[in-house]
Amino acid sequence: DNEGAGEDLTPIGATAIYPLGLYSSKHTSVADIPQGGTVILPNDESNLARGLLLLQREGLLTLKGGGSSVSTLDDVDQAASKVTVTTVDAALTATSLPDADAVIINNDFVTDAGLTAGDAIAQDDPSDPKALA
Repeated sequence: DNEGAGEDLTPIGATAIYPLGLYSSKHTSVADIPQGGTVILPNDESNLARGLLLLQREGLLTLKGGGSSVSTLDDVDQAASKVTVTTVDAALTATSLPDADAVIINNDFVTDAGLTAGDAIAQDDPSDPKALA
């Protein structure tokens, strides 16, 4: 809190933050993803953590300690999770769609897969401070 800390910080700009989507060419809903299914996520730190938090929110995996904006694959509780996750370079997520039950695709690459944000079977909430801290 700026005032509570005795600071006088002023914003110098704003940024657009888009939802991170979970896409599937095999399933029409998150509920259809089977036990033991595979989900591919981008391997960059911020989108990986956001993707893991999204998968946890959707009941597909469990993160030790509840997860955070710095969660990694090491934080996944495999025994308590419905799916297994693997990572690829973010630029390869769109082309990986046929290779998994679902894929987290960054907004920058959604159109590469011939998709729109509306095709996602789930999306994170970009206003969630836990996702973007």
